[in-house]
Amino acid sequence: MKRHLYLGALLWGASTALMAQSTGGEVQANAASTGFDALPRIVSADTRRGRGSKHFKAINMHAGQMAAYASFDGLQPPPVIDMPMTDGIAALTPTKGTGGYYWLSASEERDNRVLNIASITYFSNPGPAPREMLTTQKSELTITPVSLPREHNHFRSGDREQFQVGYQNGPVANAEIWFMTSGGTEMLLKSDDNGFVTIPFPDDFPAPGAANQHANHGQLSNEFVLMTHLNAHSKILISAFNYHYQPGPFRDKSRALALGLLIASLLLAVPIFRRRTKNAQKKG
Repeated sequence: MKRHLYLGALLWGASTALMAQSTGGEVQANAASTGFDALPRIVSADTRRGRGSKHFKAINMHAGQMAAYASFDGLQPPPVIDMPMTDGIAALTPTKGTGGYYWLSASEERDNRVLNIASITYFSNPGPAPREMLTTQKSELTITPVSLPREHNHFRSGDREQFQVGYQNGPVANAEIWFMTSGGTEMLLKSDDNGFVTIPFPDDFPAPGAANQHANHGQLSNEFVLMTHLNAHSKILISAFNYHYQPGPFRDKSRALALGLLIASLLLAVPIFRRRTKNAQKKG
């Protein structure tokens, strides 16, 4: 039986309703037609890479400010880092030069709805592990990765990554989670009794040689959004997490290996073919 998921957060950004039909499985669609670009999310506002401050903007929403949370594994939790916006752009400088992962958050309240968008960023300087940062409740309703890739690694297609939905320091069971990528993949999933959901990252990248509009520092990359909602008394809470993922490590290698095996097979077949031709000519 088909189900309809009305995405309130898209109403926030696009002022139009997005109705996505799903049976709980994967639906392949064109990203532009499903409105991925209209989803609220936090994106980089930098035009080049750097080790100092980074700049971000919250798109498809009207966030007055952004906040960041630093990793602090085994240390005293640092205070929340306020990131006031100037012309819609917020700057983040690592706390006392400490690198590692930082959690980014932007929110907006409209009528009886509260929208909270989260993402992450990484500074190359050494820093604490992000375990405690991830488990810290940073808003009423959150959807959070259980773990994050190590330095120079990424979420990748073919991986199955766990996320958890939390509300006021407790898990949310049977929460509806909507997963959408800029490559056109769409899924409607549910959390288990402990609020966990497993996301199978798809291989929905352009074919080799095709143009990719979502390159990440020159690397083939797609964006993704995870979104959930909860009716909390007189309010509707909407929470989302967005980031990017890259192709699996063997995606291009497997094609190159197959091509190499084909060429090797042809080269090995040439002497056999010549030998058989000579034998046939001798018999003739």
